[in-house]
Amino acid sequence: IDKGVYISRKLLFAAMLLRVSGLWTKGETVKSGVHGDWLYQCGSASLQFFLFMQVSSEIWEFDPNGQLLYHDCASTYY
Repeated sequence: IDKGVYISRKLLFAAMLLRVSGLWTKGETVKSGVHGDWLYQCGSASLQFFLFMQVSSEIWEFDPNGQLLYHDCASTYY
């Protein structure tokens, strides 16, 4: 980033507009800071993603445990 950061600052990073909502150092909350080695943790309250899968008719069959194969496939993504 090469600049100081503070709570509520807006940044453009990796083609995303981010807002700083918290800063910590050694487990303590701080209001602002400058450091060369930043650890980024991103989260979003409105994050959405769409997963499109092309499936065959076999996906609607049951596995030996009685579950639809669709459920096994979809549950691996969330």
